[in-house]
Amino acid sequence: MIVVRIDDREVIDSVFKHPEVEDMLFDDSPKDVSYPINDNVLYLAAYESIGGPIGGIGMFIRKNMIELDCHCGFMPDFRGAMAVDAGMTMNSWIRKYTKFSKLVTCIPSVNKKCQRFAVSIGYNREGVNANSFLKNGVIYDQVYYGLEM
Repeated sequence: MIVVRIDDREVIDSVFKHPEVEDMLFDDSPKDVSYPINDNVLYLAAYESIGGPIGGIGMFIRKNMIELDCHCGFMPDFRGAMAVDAGMTMNSWIRKYTKFSKLVTCIPSVNKKCQRFAVSIGYNREGVNANSFLKNGVIYDQVYYGLEM
């Protein structure tokens, strides 16, 4: 698995705006998002091999001096074991190349697949944000997960 830092909006959009990825990332808000490229956001791209097609993107948003908020999207044919490998490799990249010591993510309670993915790459359940996510007109809780680096 190869993970590299990127800041190419076209590559980022190719994953996050893919129809099968975008629907999993958003609540009922408009989907015409422009992903920020600045000093507070770090993007990591995952590839199975050099020169291969992009498999996924990790977006890490600085919350403070030690914590990053993590959002990942994986192409449909890159899910399962390859996504787990990519997630673990992204965690290792963060450990090696940054000084952040905590990764967090907030996952809608209805998205069990994403919750299992977070646990499979080392995250632990840390709490619940009740009634905080609107999807298809239904309000759900969000579950907080964290990973101490």
